[in-house]
Amino acid sequence: MIIQRTKVPENTQEIFHESEGFIGLKKDGRYGFVDTNGSLRIANRYDSIGEFHEGLASIKLIGKWGYVNTSDHIAINPNYDKAVNFELGLAVVSRNGKFGAINNEGKTILTLRYDYVSRQSHLFLLTASNLKGVADANGNVMIEPRFDSLVETGNDLLIATRDGKVGVITNQGLNVIPMIYDRIEFNLQKIFFLLKRNQN
Repeated sequence: MIIQRTKVPENTQEIFHESEGFIGLKKDGRYGFVDTNGSLRIANRYDSIGEFHEGLASIKLIGKWGYVNTSDHIAINPNYDKAVNFELGLAVVSRNGKFGAINNEGKTILTLRYDYVSRQSHLFLLTASNLKGVADANGNVMIEPRFDSLVETGNDLLIATRDGKVGVITNQGLNVIPMIYDRIEFNLQKIFFLLKRNQN
Protein backbone atom coordinates (compact mmCIF):
# COMPACT_ATOMS: atom_id res chain seq x y z
CA MET A 1 0.00 0.00 0.00
CA ILE A 2 1.37 3.43 -0.94
CA ILE A 3 1.01 5.83 1.98
CA GLN A 4 2.62 8.86 0.38
CA ARG A 5 4.22 9.57 -2.96
CA THR A 6 6.61 12.46 -3.51
CA LYS A 7 7.28 13.71 -7.01
CA VAL A 8 10.99 13.42 -7.75
CA PRO A 9 12.48 16.08 -10.06
CA GLU A 10 14.14 14.83 -13.24
CA ASN A 11 17.89 14.18 -13.29
CA THR A 12 17.90 13.58 -9.52
CA GLN A 13 21.04 11.72 -8.52
CA GLU A 14 20.54 11.38 -4.76
CA ILE A 15 17.68 11.84 -2.27
CA PHE A 16 18.04 12.35 1.48
CA HIS A 17 15.68 11.75 4.40
CA GLU A 18 12.88 14.22 5.08
CA SER A 19 13.52 16.57 7.98
CA GLU A 20 11.20 19.39 9.09
CA GLY A 21 9.28 19.12 5.81
CA PHE A 22 12.36 19.39 3.59
CA ILE A 23 14.01 16.67 1.54
CA GLY A 24 17.59 17.22 0.41
CA LEU A 25 18.52 16.11 -3.07
CA LYS A 26 21.37 16.15 -5.52
CA LYS A 27 20.53 17.17 -9.06
CA ASP A 28 22.96 17.84 -11.88
CA GLY A 29 25.83 17.57 -9.41
CA ARG A 30 24.51 20.27 -7.03
CA TYR A 31 22.50 20.05 -3.81
CA GLY A 32 19.25 21.71 -2.72
CA PHE A 33 15.90 20.95 -1.07
CA VAL A 34 12.35 20.15 -2.13
CA ASP A 35 9.27 19.97 0.08
CA THR A 36 7.25 16.81 0.67
CA ASN A 37 5.25 17.53 -2.51
CA GLY A 38 8.42 17.57 -4.59
CA SER A 39 8.34 21.33 -5.19
CA LEU A 40 11.73 23.04 -5.26
CA ARG A 41 12.16 25.12 -2.10
CA ILE A 42 15.91 25.75 -2.01
CA ALA A 43 17.74 25.90 -5.31
CA ASN A 44 20.39 23.34 -6.17
CA ARG A 45 23.41 25.59 -5.77
CA TYR A 46 25.40 23.94 -2.98
CA ASP A 47 28.41 21.61 -2.95
CA SER A 48 26.87 19.55 -0.12
CA ILE A 49 24.10 19.80 2.49
CA GLY A 50 23.00 18.52 5.87
CA GLU A 51 19.46 18.19 7.24
CA PHE A 52 17.13 20.84 8.60
CA HIS A 53 17.12 21.08 12.39
CA GLU A 54 15.53 23.95 14.27
CA GLY A 55 14.84 25.76 10.99
CA LEU A 56 18.42 25.71 9.69
CA ALA A 57 20.35 23.30 7.48
CA SER A 58 24.10 23.16 7.02
CA ILE A 59 25.26 23.88 3.47
CA LYS A 60 28.67 23.76 1.82
CA LEU A 61 29.62 26.43 -0.68
CA ILE A 62 33.06 26.99 -2.23
CA GLY A 63 34.58 24.53 0.24
CA LYS A 64 33.16 26.09 3.43
CA TRP A 65 30.14 25.28 5.59
CA GLY A 66 27.39 27.62 6.74
CA TYR A 67 23.62 27.46 7.23
CA VAL A 68 20.55 28.23 5.13
CA ASN A 69 17.06 28.89 6.51
CA THR A 70 13.71 27.62 5.24
CA SER A 71 13.21 30.78 3.14
CA ASP A 72 16.30 29.99 1.04
CA HIS A 73 18.39 32.73 2.64
CA ILE A 74 21.90 32.24 3.97
CA ALA A 75 21.41 32.59 7.73
CA ILE A 76 25.05 31.97 8.71
CA ASN A 77 27.78 32.66 6.17
CA PRO A 78 29.83 29.68 4.98
CA ASN A 79 33.17 30.12 6.74
CA TYR A 80 33.55 26.88 8.68
CA ASP A 81 35.43 23.69 7.84
CA LYS A 82 32.75 21.57 9.55
CA ALA A 83 29.23 22.33 10.76
CA VAL A 84 26.81 19.91 12.42
CA ASN A 85 23.06 20.09 13.05
CA PHE A 86 21.60 22.57 15.49
CA GLU A 87 20.37 21.15 18.78
CA LEU A 88 18.92 23.19 21.64
CA GLY A 89 19.82 26.38 19.79
CA LEU A 90 23.53 25.62 19.32
CA ALA A 91 25.68 23.86 16.72
CA VAL A 92 29.26 22.58 16.87
CA VAL A 93 31.48 24.06 14.16
CA SER A 94 35.19 24.05 13.35
CA ARG A 95 37.64 26.36 11.63
CA ASN A 96 41.38 25.88 11.10
CA GLY A 97 41.26 22.59 13.00
CA LYS A 98 39.69 24.09 16.15
CA PHE A 99 36.17 23.38 17.40
CA GLY A 100 33.59 25.45 19.25
CA ALA A 101 29.87 26.26 19.09
CA ILE A 102 27.66 28.98 17.61
CA ASN A 103 24.04 30.00 18.15
CA ASN A 104 21.39 30.24 15.43
CA GLU A 105 22.41 33.84 14.67
CA GLY A 106 26.01 32.80 13.99
CA LYS A 107 27.36 34.28 17.21
CA THR A 108 30.24 32.31 18.75
CA ILE A 109 29.03 30.90 22.08
CA LEU A 110 31.89 28.49 22.74
CA THR A 111 35.24 29.82 21.48
CA LEU A 112 36.77 27.81 18.64
CA ARG A 113 39.89 26.76 20.56
CA TYR A 114 39.40 23.05 21.24
CA ASP A 115 40.79 20.05 19.38
CA TYR A 116 37.30 18.54 19.40
CA VAL A 117 33.84 19.32 20.81
CA SER A 118 30.98 16.83 21.01
CA ARG A 119 27.62 16.68 22.71
CA GLN A 120 27.19 14.41 25.71
CA SER A 121 23.53 14.59 26.77
CA HIS A 122 23.01 18.22 27.88
CA LEU A 123 26.72 19.02 28.02
CA PHE A 124 29.48 19.71 25.55
CA LEU A 125 32.51 17.45 25.99
CA LEU A 126 35.65 19.47 25.27
CA THR A 127 38.97 17.99 24.18
CA ALA A 128 42.30 19.83 24.21
CA SER A 129 45.71 18.13 24.15
CA ASN A 130 43.95 14.79 24.77
CA LEU A 131 42.44 16.11 28.03
CA LYS A 132 38.69 16.42 28.68
CA GLY A 133 36.53 19.20 30.07
CA VAL A 134 32.87 20.22 29.83
CA ALA A 135 30.69 23.20 28.94
CA ASP A 136 26.99 23.46 29.76
CA ALA A 137 24.17 23.45 27.20
CA ASN A 138 24.58 27.22 26.78
CA GLY A 139 28.28 26.93 25.94
CA ASN A 140 29.57 28.14 29.31
CA VAL A 141 32.82 26.33 30.19
CA MET A 142 32.37 24.66 33.58
CA ILE A 143 35.48 22.47 33.63
CA GLU A 144 38.54 23.31 31.56
CA PRO A 145 40.13 20.25 29.92
CA ARG A 146 42.30 18.63 32.62
CA PHE A 147 41.02 15.06 32.93
CA ASP A 148 41.97 11.95 30.96
CA SER A 149 38.28 11.07 30.62
CA LEU A 150 34.87 12.33 31.73
CA VAL A 151 31.66 10.28 31.63
CA GLU A 152 28.30 11.85 32.43
CA THR A 153 26.09 9.80 34.77
CA GLY A 154 22.90 11.75 34.09
CA ASN A 155 22.53 13.33 37.55
CA ASP A 156 24.83 16.37 37.23
CA LEU A 157 27.78 14.14 38.17
CA LEU A 158 30.71 12.95 36.09
CA ILE A 159 33.05 10.01 36.52
CA ALA A 160 36.49 11.54 36.08
CA THR A 161 39.82 9.84 35.40
CA ARG A 162 43.25 11.38 35.84
CA ASP A 163 46.68 9.74 36.11
CA GLY A 164 45.12 6.28 36.34
CA LYS A 165 42.83 7.12 39.26
CA VAL A 166 39.07 7.58 39.18
CA GLY A 167 36.68 9.76 41.16
CA VAL A 168 33.35 11.54 40.84
CA ILE A 169 32.93 15.27 40.37
CA THR A 170 29.99 17.61 39.84
CA ASN A 171 29.51 19.23 36.46
CA GLN A 172 30.97 22.34 38.12
CA GLY A 173 34.22 20.45 38.87
CA LEU A 174 33.72 19.91 42.62
CA ASN A 175 34.86 16.60 44.13
CA VAL A 176 32.12 14.25 45.32
CA ILE A 177 34.14 11.03 45.51
CA PRO A 178 37.91 11.60 45.76
CA MET A 179 40.09 10.47 42.87
CA ILE A 180 41.77 7.62 44.72
CA TYR A 181 39.94 4.65 43.18
CA ASP A 182 41.05 2.29 40.46
CA ARG A 183 37.57 1.72 39.08
CA ILE A 184 34.13 3.26 39.45
CA GLU A 185 30.91 2.04 37.88
CA PHE A 186 27.55 3.80 38.01
CA ASN A 187 24.35 1.78 38.37
CA LEU A 188 21.69 3.90 36.69
CA GLN A 189 18.74 1.74 37.84
CA LYS A 190 19.57 1.95 41.52
CA ILE A 191 21.45 5.27 41.39
CA PHE A 192 24.63 4.24 43.18
CA PHE A 193 28.34 4.00 42.47
CA LEU A 194 30.43 0.83 42.75
CA LEU A 195 33.98 1.63 43.87
CA LYS A 196 37.13 -0.47 43.62
CA ARG A 197 40.48 0.35 45.14
CA ASN A 198 43.52 -1.85 44.79
CA GLN A 199 45.54 -2.43 47.95
CA ASN A 200 49.26 -1.72 47.65
